[in-house]
Amino acid sequence: MVVCKVIFIITSSFLLFSILLGASVSFIGQTAIFPLDTIRRRMQTDVKGDMGMCQLAGHIYRNEGVRGLFKGISLSWLKLPVVLGVSMVTYDLAYYALNKCDGI
Repeated sequence: MVVCKVIFIITSSFLLFSILLGASVSFIGQTAIFPLDTIRRRMQTDVKGDMGMCQLAGHIYRNEGVRGLFKGISLSWLKLPVVLGVSMVTYDLAYYALNKCDGI
């Protein structure tokens, strides 16, 4: 049995950097992917199902403009940075702790 004694000091700047990095990545990724997600959701809820992806994207753009492709993104901007920020900190702490264990 390997006893793992991990003593590490995580500075507040490390945690802050990890949170900010996770939040930034989620912000950029969500903004880039959201129009495709909007099209996917509309295709799933379309009863007729007569439009393909490109046709539906054109339809949204013509009728609602670019804003139509980004409807609802504000909620994702509020939710995802927090989730990914906490996830990045948890991953970094676990990675650091496991790599400092003896026998691993």
